[in-house]
Amino acid sequence: MNNLRAIAVILAIFASQSASALTISKMQNTPSGIVWSKVLQEVYKRAGIPIEFVDMPTKRSLSQSSRGRIDGELVRIHKVGEIYPTLIRIPTPFTFFESRAYARSQDTQQRINEDGWDALQDFRVGIVRGLKYAEIDLDGIKDVVEVDRTEQLYKMLELGRIDVALSTNVSGLFLIKKFNLQSVYLLEPALQRHELYHYLHEKNKQYVSVLDKTIQSMKESGVLAKLEEKFTQELLEAQ
Repeated sequence: MNNLRAIAVILAIFASQSASALTISKMQNTPSGIVWSKVLQEVYKRAGIPIEFVDMPTKRSLSQSSRGRIDGELVRIHKVGEIYPTLIRIPTPFTFFESRAYARSQDTQQRINEDGWDALQDFRVGIVRGLKYAEIDLDGIKDVVEVDRTEQLYKMLELGRIDVALSTNVSGLFLIKKFNLQSVYLLEPALQRHELYHYLHEKNKQYVSVLDKTIQSMKESGVLAKLEEKFTQELLEAQ
């Protein structure tokens, strides 16, 4: 009887642990983050792993996840795994984005056409603090203004406090529509294309294999792309 009771206790503990959701940080007030979190929710659902998201500023998020205070990062570029060795990169990227630049003046496009992205040296460029891709894409640019939220970025652009805003295409389209920005222009071409990976703290390494296989399967079947297109469209139509 004592053995049965002990087994019952062990099973109860295991069930409790397996039922607890992993806490994953999501970029605070970022339209792209809304879309990607919905896609990742589907990945976890298919993998049979409970998950919950917590909104957090991007820089603080890396501090918390790399220390294991939260379980992982929604999406980050490949290089983050080299900078933060306690974060395990799920090997297969589950999405991507192109870093896009938005400007207040159409004349800026002519400068880009003539000089390429080196022309940004002459502008005040705004980025969201803690976004590693933006820091990498703008390496060498002298006049960089950092803000805490994407909404701040576009408000500063509208007010002329910066000349160029760097963000994802989804965020740009969403906020231009939300704030009815009449004098903001998308610059061509994209600066860079970045593959994006999901990261877990090393304490959660037992989930890496099943998540990677799930992402591979959904990617090969085209489900991931369809989900991202669906959630992006829903977000933009909600405005």
